[in-house]
Amino acid sequence: MKLAYLWALIAAASAPGRAEADCGTPRWIGTPSGATVPAKGTLYFYDEGLAPRDPKQLPAGPIVRETPISDTVLRIDYASKADELVLDPDSTDYTKLVIDRSWRAPQVAPRVLQYWHHVYAWTCSSSDSVMIQIDQPTAAFRVRWKFADKKMREWIVPARTADNNINVVELGKINCGSTSIEPEELARGGELSLIAIRYDGSEIAVTGLPRVLSSGQMPTSEQGIDRGIVFAPGTEPIQPAIIPVEEDPDFAFHLFMIILGVLGGLLVVRFRSRALKPVV
Repeated sequence: MKLAYLWALIAAASAPGRAEADCGTPRWIGTPSGATVPAKGTLYFYDEGLAPRDPKQLPAGPIVRETPISDTVLRIDYASKADELVLDPDSTDYTKLVIDRSWRAPQVAPRVLQYWHHVYAWTCSSSDSVMIQIDQPTAAFRVRWKFADKKMREWIVPARTADNNINVVELGKINCGSTSIEPEELARGGELSLIAIRYDGSEIAVTGLPRVLSSGQMPTSEQGIDRGIVFAPGTEPIQPAIIPVEEDPDFAFHLFMIILGVLGGLLVVRFRSRALKPVV
C-alpha cells in the first residue's frame, strides 16, 4: 500500500542541491529521499523563507502536526500506515520515504568522520563555516555552543543527508543564508556539543568532537556540502582534523643508536665507580 501526500511547502526543498555559485534561499529536508524511516516519526525542514506560522494540527493524512521551532526550522510529526510516504508526488523531484515498522535506531552513537573550515566567496554569495561530517543518518542536530563568558546557546539544525547515509551539519555563515555562529567566534574557538535527533525522535550525543572546536585550528577548503555528503561507501574517510605525524624512515637505526648510547653511558658510570673505590 502506498500513500502520497502533496506538500507544496517542501517541493523546492527536495530538489537537487544547488551549486555554490548559485544564490537562492537555503532550504532542505533533513531526511533524504529513499531513506528508511519508522511508521511514526519526525521530519525537519529548513527554509530561510519560512513564513511565520502557529503550530498546526492537521485534520487528516500522514502528517499529524507542523510545529515551527525557529524562524527557519519546521518540525513535522507524521504517522503512516502505508509502505511509503511520498512528499510532493507530482514533481519530478519528489521525496519518497520507505516505511519500516520494524525500524530501530542504531545501537551505537553517531560519530564524527571529519570536519573542516569551509570558506567560499563569489559575487553575492559567501560561506565562512565549519562543516562536520557524521557517519549515521540523522533527521536533525540539537546544537549547543558555548563561547568565552557568553551564555550557552542551543538550537536545532536539520541534517544534510545523502543516499549513502552520511550526513553533514554546517555551522557559521552559510552560503546565501544566515549565520548560526559568528565566524570570529568559530576562529577563536568554543565548546561545541551535538545531539543527534534520529528519525524516531530519540536523541543521542554525537561522539568524536574535540573539547574545543576552532576553525583556526583546522584545514580550510572551498569544498562545502558536496564534499560532506558525497562520500563513497566502502572507502575510508580522510581525517583533515588530525595533523599527520611524519614517519621516520630510519626509525629502527635511530632507536638502536639511542639504546647503544644509553648502554655506553651505563658502562662509563660503572667503570668510574670502580676507579673511585678506595684500596684497602
